[in-house]
Amino acid sequence: MINFLGKFGFIKKKMSPNDLKDHFFNSFSIDYLEFKEWFLKKSIDGHEAFYFYDNGKIDGFVRIKHESHLETGYCTHDLLKLSSFKLGYSCRKFADDILQHISNYAKEQGYKAIYVTCKESHSNVIKKLQKNGYEIIDEINEEFILIKRI
Repeated sequence: MINFLGKFGFIKKKMSPNDLKDHFFNSFSIDYLEFKEWFLKKSIDGHEAFYFYDNGKIDGFVRIKHESHLETGYCTHDLLKLSSFKLGYSCRKFADDILQHISNYAKEQGYKAIYVTCKESHSNVIKKLQKNGYEIIDEINEEFILIKRI
């Protein structure tokens, strides 16, 4: 996968257990109890993500992956999952552009839709996603499933 977010200052690199030492990931660990375990497994398996750094600290993290279906059975075609998405203060101003760039990438790669899951408590993120064409289609395990058709 190319670094299609490079124009925003993101670096594509392998996930590393050392990344978890950065306070940026603390809120993930609070919201998702299994986050550290998931992150370590992805690190060991050599998965990559997009990182944004500000003064040597992580301030943005985006991870996407291919999926063939949603848990709800809503779609049966190939999907791009926005599996992790957090923008800190220094890159938040690019959020709309970043989401549009992800949509453009998905379209270029032949995906028909992008989806993301998000806890209801993250109302600002949900509003930002909806502003960018995502719609809530279901709720599973206290998380909304939002989809954007391409």
